[in-house]
Amino acid sequence: MWSSPGATREDWSVVDEAVVWMVPLRHGGTVEHKGVLTLEPGSLVFTDSRSGERVEIPLADINKARRVRGSPILMVILGDGRARSDVAFYFAQPPPLRPQPSSGELRRIFAPLGSGDTTSERTTKRVKRSNVGYLSTASAGLKSRIEEWVEAIRAGRQGG
Repeated sequence: MWSSPGATREDWSVVDEAVVWMVPLRHGGTVEHKGVLTLEPGSLVFTDSRSGERVEIPLADINKARRVRGSPILMVILGDGRARSDVAFYFAQPPPLRPQPSSGELRRIFAPLGSGDTTSERTTKRVKRSNVGYLSTASAGLKSRIEEWVEAIRAGRQGG
């Protein structure tokens, strides 16, 4: 919510703060951080729930904000070209991005010769399919809320 002293609903686009998981998307890994997302004059602010650290993203630095269709994700794109950086804000806890390692040896399953079908490949596909189903289900009640955030960010970028 805009926290500017003396600001009224008519002065700013208002969205309620939201508990989200911030996931900076970059090559080499992704780490999720649970916290609170707020929109303040001139900045999108994420406050980490564990450390209390504030990450302020100036609205002027946001190239694009959009809802990822069929998921509870607000995608924020900063910069462009080589300087591009994407940050995903999950409005529902994100599922694990990789399958959990199994306790036993990976065994080759009886499959046609040369098919490359291994237990780990099938497990990865099953986990991805499960994750897509989870995200789709989780997004059902959050679509309008995320769209409000997208509109508020766009309005904030245009000066209110």
